[in-house]
Amino acid sequence: MESRLLCDGTLVLPVYHDLLTTPERMINMALDEIEIYDPHLLFVDPTHFAFLAREMRKSGRTPHKTDGFCIMSGFTLCTQVARRQITEVYGDKVAFADMLGMSELGYLGFECPAGQQHMNTKDFHIEFIRDGRPAEPGELAELVITTLGDSLSPHIRYATGDIYRLSSDACSCGSTAPVVRHEGRSKNVLWLHDGSLVTPKELDELIGPAQWIDMYQMNQTNDDEFSFQYIRNDAWTQGAEDELLAKLQATLKTKNISCDAKSYLPADRGGKFLSCISSVAMREEKRRLISWV
Repeated sequence: MESRLLCDGTLVLPVYHDLLTTPERMINMALDEIEIYDPHLLFVDPTHFAFLAREMRKSGRTPHKTDGFCIMSGFTLCTQVARRQITEVYGDKVAFADMLGMSELGYLGFECPAGQQHMNTKDFHIEFIRDGRPAEPGELAELVITTLGDSLSPHIRYATGDIYRLSSDACSCGSTAPVVRHEGRSKNVLWLHDGSLVTPKELDELIGPAQWIDMYQMNQTNDDEFSFQYIRNDAWTQGAEDELLAKLQATLKTKNISCDAKSYLPADRGGKFLSCISSVAMREEKRRLISWV
């Protein structure tokens, strides 16, 4: 543990580069260290921590604390499936908030107690651009950022590649910071045959907390071909799978969707697990088209 303590006292837990191949020794080490360190705040990748939560339940462990305990998620999309598993272990009263951020820029925004995402306008000048113009509320738009007061490495109108929808509604939490919804990365959107898009966030809303799924990954392999793979648990039924497949077919406007249960789903080279992947969105012509946002 001592070798992974940062200068401010933060403990970095051991993590394996491919989540689902994590050795049991390392899983137990991470769970032991959470108990020993006894943190009040965990800053986690939601998919990785949902995996640890499942392992915690399998081993008969219980959370070291829940009162005054906070979980902050970031790094990847916090799917409803991952969030469900974390709150099943820690309880739905635990303080749980999703952070918006980028490794090159830091903290961009945060989820408030009312469940809305707000942008950080103290450190950044925020723009949402579509077709080269400021986006209207509700439109898909690319987040463009200018850093404020950064004399070391300033960014001026930095195109992030992240897609958002800006809301015109005031938030019940009382914050005046812009209310947004992060839709995911442009390179991960699903392109439908009619030219419309389904974002990773929209896909996750369609799937929902899905009690019978532990992890899922949607992959668009061609213009009108999709592969939905998932890891199921004891709550799985054929009827639940058939119902989800019908919803996917209606939303993606195609019958060309394979749906398969797996025991393993790979993380990407950087160790992140992406719930939505699109080979089509990475094509050069699609990357040019996405400039409309």
